[in-house]
Amino acid sequence: MSKSEEYKDFELKYVYVTEYDDRPGKKIRIHHHMITNFPDRDVLESLWKGGGYVNTRRLKEDEKGLARVVHYILKQPAENRTKRYSISRNMKEPKITIADTKMTRKRAERIAIGEVDPQELFEKWHPEYQFKNVEFKFSDFVSGAYIYAEMKRINPIRRE
Repeated sequence: MSKSEEYKDFELKYVYVTEYDDRPGKKIRIHHHMITNFPDRDVLESLWKGGGYVNTRRLKEDEKGLARVVHYILKQPAENRTKRYSISRNMKEPKITIADTKMTRKRAERIAIGEVDPQELFEKWHPEYQFKNVEFKFSDFVSGAYIYAEMKRINPIRRE
């Protein structure tokens, strides 16, 4: 049995981005970035029939998890705000929930001006996460503070 036949029943999941630069005077170079769950990099490279060459790398987390990789493959010019990625049909979109009942406007302002330690507060509310960073923003039009807290799951759930 060939290597490609070995994976015929494998449930492939992927996210890909097609990237190109079409600025005037530049040669248009179309290329793709893909994150996939395919288990064998050599077989994956041999299956590519899109022309050009293919180069795979092992996906590795750093202190920011996979945020840097995602930021890199999703980079886009400021004038192009459209969705630039595609996912396999068997991927489940994450359910995004906002639990803002714990945060009052007054508490947010106290965190932003330094009266309350954000690390202590967020790690107390979310014990399964480790606090990484926080940013504060204020609006000229709406009262209150906007808090952007970055946290990382302590024991990440491994999904196949």
